[in-house]
Amino acid sequence: MKAHLTALVLATIVIGGCGGEDPFDPDRPRRGPATQAGGQLAPVDEQGRPLGGQPAPPPPPPPPSGEPSQTGSKLPPPPPPPPPDVVREGVQPGVSGKGEGLGPGLISTPISVYFRVPERLVFNVQIPQAMNLYKAEHERFPKTHEEFMQKIIADNGIALPELRSPEERYVYDPQKAARQSQYDTDDPPLLIERPR
Repeated sequence: MKAHLTALVLATIVIGGCGGEDPFDPDRPRRGPATQAGGQLAPVDEQGRPLGGQPAPPPPPPPPSGEPSQTGSKLPPPPPPPPPDVVREGVQPGVSGKGEGLGPGLISTPISVYFRVPERLVFNVQIPQAMNLYKAEHERFPKTHEEFMQKIIADNGIALPELRSPEERYVYDPQKAARQSQYDTDDPPLLIERPR
């Protein structure tokens, strides 16, 4: 019975065949489907040329000149330097100060972790994911603090942790972001500005 089943499978493969092509051959030329106007697939011959004497579709238009291309590296203007009595630091879990000063212990350690986990999710998961998706869509990170706060924070429903004091504030550094290929959680472009 097994021999008949194996013979049947082999006969099907031989009759159906692979057309002499190895589908896993890395040297085989690859090509995308030809399309007609309107994005519909165009009929092609065996060499991939359009049938019916129709010319190949024109290439897509270049991106609008409002945004720089990958080759033209226009960096956004640097953010204004902090006043002399202000310090800027990268965001990290613990910015709210909640759960600090409890020391290690059977009860205090879980309480400290309870306050830091939501902050870690915001700074190490939600913001990087939103920033990387934004860059994939727009081929750049936000160019201004206002654009960052609207397109990344507000549009994605991200709740930034409350800071320790009213004198502290979040600041987005677009120049630092422009130098990154992906959002870097170890050197984030989102900073906290606080008085010395």
